Amino acid sequence: AIYALVFDFGFDSDQFQPFVQPCLERLFSAINSSEEFESQVQMFNLISAIIEQSGEKIAPAAASILGVIPLMWGQTGEDVGQHAMLRMQVIKAMTHLVAALGDESPSSY
Repeated sequence: AIYALVFDFGFDSDQFQPFVQPCLERLFSAINSSEEFESQVQMFNLISAIIEQSGEKIAPAAASILGVIPLMWGQTGEDVGQHAMLRMQVIKAMTHLVAALGDESPSSY
């Protein structure tokens, strides 16, 4: 439902802004508790979509996102083939975050 909302043609990031941080926190929690990699991939895809649609307004949530990205990368383990989709979503989210932060993106390096 959130994915459909975020990618709705009439999506207004200003109206969604108060819900970004709580939504991301719940997604991070769900990802950590999920053992199914397909579920983790889908949830991280939603995180990436929220970052993309929020644009520069994602800046207040950047620290929490940056705190989770290394954990997700490390969580994929040694079997890169099995977890390639999750790593792709992590890279996609990071790409959207760096683009959204613009001049402030060096803080994410």
